[in-house]
Amino acid sequence: MTTRDLLAGTGEKLPSSTYRSFVIFNAGSWAATLIHAFLVPFFWYLGVKPLALFNIFSVGIYIIAMLLNRSGRHLSTVVLATVELLVHQSLCVYFIGWKAGFQFYIMTATALVFFLPAGRGAVKLLLLASTPITFITLLDYARNTPPIYALDPNLLDRIGCANIYVVFGLLGFFAYNYSRAAEIAERGMELERRKADDLLRNILPGQVITRLKAGEKLIADGIPDASVCFVDLVGFTSLSQDHSPEDVVTLLDRVFSLLDDLVTRHGLEKIKTIGDAYMVVSGAPSRRGDHAVAMARFALEARDKLTALPGLDGSPLKVRIGIASGPMVAGVIGKKKFSYDLWGDSVNTAARMESHGLPGEIQVSAPVRKKLGSAFLLEPRGTIQVKGKGPMETFLLRGATT
Repeated sequence: MTTRDLLAGTGEKLPSSTYRSFVIFNAGSWAATLIHAFLVPFFWYLGVKPLALFNIFSVGIYIIAMLLNRSGRHLSTVVLATVELLVHQSLCVYFIGWKAGFQFYIMTATALVFFLPAGRGAVKLLLLASTPITFITLLDYARNTPPIYALDPNLLDRIGCANIYVVFGLLGFFAYNYSRAAEIAERGMELERRKADDLLRNILPGQVITRLKAGEKLIADGIPDASVCFVDLVGFTSLSQDHSPEDVVTLLDRVFSLLDDLVTRHGLEKIKTIGDAYMVVSGAPSRRGDHAVAMARFALEARDKLTALPGLDGSPLKVRIGIASGPMVAGVIGKKKFSYDLWGDSVNTAARMESHGLPGEIQVSAPVRKKLGSAFLLEPRGTIQVKGKGPMETFLLRGATT
């Protein structure tokens, strides 16, 4: 059980807004109890026995208010304190007059209402309206009616000054807590915004996030030229059936985390994972003229690093990688679990380059071969029959020449 639980006297953790209400009202009730306890002998000494007796009653009221506050009944706490405050200050004006300054405590009741948690708007409005109405009524009464007890004017001046200092101290305390609550809320909102942005960046490209925040409803782009790559683990599906879910997920996490790091290093954009396959694009949504070169470097490093990892059976992982280049369509789809995805013949070709490839090899289409030029070593594989595409000339990427 946390400190908040113990203070509230419950077994559940209090929300931050409720906790703030608890702390403020608890401190206010303690302060009011001590002040009224002090005023009992003070008014008795001055000979104003009705106020001395009422302060005894007020001490009991604020003890009850603290008990209500501890049980989480914050609205009842404020209502009880406000009623006591209005009645008490009215009696002070009635018995010893306006100059004593006790009526200024009414302003503190207005401040307390704003610390209440959300809800009960009608009651809050009634509490807020009651304080200025009572204050103005007392002012009008004091102008036309002398107090019951005629105390020494100098003593009243000193009491009035003391009360004003105390009231300003209480208002300062409330203002400080208001500002602190606002600062904490702002920091919390900023932290949540950063978390949301980080989460979005893990789902969508940065440019797409900016466009969505700017109010674009439909994100759909025609990409004139980009490169797409698929990385797949050979035989992983059948092998995973003989191993525990923990082993399977652990290995996939290692593989995809490694690829995520490589995507960031080479300035590419991860699109999605499909089972044990990994899809990445170069040249979308950010255009770049060297998209094929960047993708080739990514593929070579991915193959070398992945084949150095042990698979589920302890032997080195085997991967197939396929790359294709050309025009495609990119956009954001979905309403809840939305995603940035790619469509088009070039995307299908890249998937076929992977599925019709060889274990441990990087197979690329003829347009990719043309874009890479002499900067990479490519070995012609010849013309192969590709499902849904027919005969296609393909090449195997061996390495970089420079």
